[in-house]
Amino acid sequence: LESDVNCAITSKMKWRSRLLLVGTLLLVLIVWSIFMHNPGFRKYPRHDSVVMGGDEESQKRKEEHPTLVVKVTDEVLPVDNEFQVKGSKRRIETTLKASSSDISYPSVWNMWRKWPSSLSILPENAFESMDLNRLLTAMAEAPINSFDVGYKGTQLKATVVLEGGQMVVFKPKRYNSNVAIKGDPYAGFDRHDGEIAAFHLDGILGFNMAPPVVGRRIDLEYIKPVISDKLRKTFFFNGSDTCFYGVCYYCKRSEAACADGTIIDGSLTIWLPSNMKLKTWRHPYQRTYRPTKARWEQDEHYCKDSVMLKPPYNSGPRLLDVTETALFDFVTDNADRHHYETFEADGLNGRILHLDNGKGFRNPYRNEMSILEPIKQCCKFRRTTWERLKLILEDHNSPLSERLRSRLRKDPLSPVLHPDQLQVIDSRFKLAMRTVQDCIDKHGQDSVLL
Repeated sequence: LESDVNCAITSKMKWRSRLLLVGTLLLVLIVWSIFMHNPGFRKYPRHDSVVMGGDEESQKRKEEHPTLVVKVTDEVLPVDNEFQVKGSKRRIETTLKASSSDISYPSVWNMWRKWPSSLSILPENAFESMDLNRLLTAMAEAPINSFDVGYKGTQLKATVVLEGGQMVVFKPKRYNSNVAIKGDPYAGFDRHDGEIAAFHLDGILGFNMAPPVVGRRIDLEYIKPVISDKLRKTFFFNGSDTCFYGVCYYCKRSEAACADGTIIDGSLTIWLPSNMKLKTWRHPYQRTYRPTKARWEQDEHYCKDSVMLKPPYNSGPRLLDVTETALFDFVTDNADRHHYETFEADGLNGRILHLDNGKGFRNPYRNEMSILEPIKQCCKFRRTTWERLKLILEDHNSPLSERLRSRLRKDPLSPVLHPDQLQVIDSRFKLAMRTVQDCIDKHGQDSVLL
């Protein structure tokens, strides 16, 4: 009996020891997880970028933020001296010509609400008028009355209300301009500079299907009184820098956006008028976002055997919008247009709007040729667009990159793009136009151009 009692006691002690060991291991794992994933516990959050050129300590401070904790490898572009000087983070003056003292914000917002139509978001020749300049200046300088969580989506953004009641979307800076994103075509965060540059390029190419975007530098300390409680709960300090991670599908503390102290750069995209309801469509050339490839990536006859047989692509302008957008996305290096929007009231004849361009301008050293598949497979293109783009292509005195560079000089965050990002635009534009020309050579102009 005594032997049985001793065995029972020994067995009980062994179980207690095992439970204690398991509990200790779990505690260690929890502490390790908090340490690794909470930027506030570590002096230098993880990142995968290497900075070339410039003061080492200064660059180290700029780059070592949790904003670069991404599952891709970042490659830093070479930075010339001119770009370093112009790109100083302390450059805060506004370079748009109109002065905020000349602007009545309510009248500017009312002007904007009259612009979008079934055919375009901006009126023809908008970039040649002072009205667009007044709008961008108002967006860049109007006092912020509210700073709240972003509306839906998977990426960090904030919904901002400017003086006069105009709503805009703020996308914070996640990368320095000299960072190139490698990996899958859709990897990484949205780029605020991509939104700004894509808007101007859309206008230069004559599409006018992107809502106005402007760069803005915001002092988070100054606007603290108007930050919503819901968004404020996601704010924290990383050293002396103010960070926030917002509320969205993928938003988390370990991938927050951090200011330089309290100053953060970003893009402001104006909201479309509330009476212009949107309809979302699945893009026929949507990626699988998995290792397995989509049908269009394996079947060169996918467009003619599938896409062109179904509405809204079997009649009307939608197929031509798809191929136009493919050209635009290739030039901007945006391979993430898995869905698109049209104005709901226009039904099957609605034009594709060029919204959400933050995945553009990822890597100037690699062309994502798959973006051109809608053109290669469908071989249909809008004749008026082709003729307009040919004039730009053949104007050797004013290449596309120089036109964009000239526009971006007026943005408050100028220079917006790294020189290598600008330079590659010309070669991408030529490749895209060459793809359309190949279709014409193969099938004839009357069959391709509609």
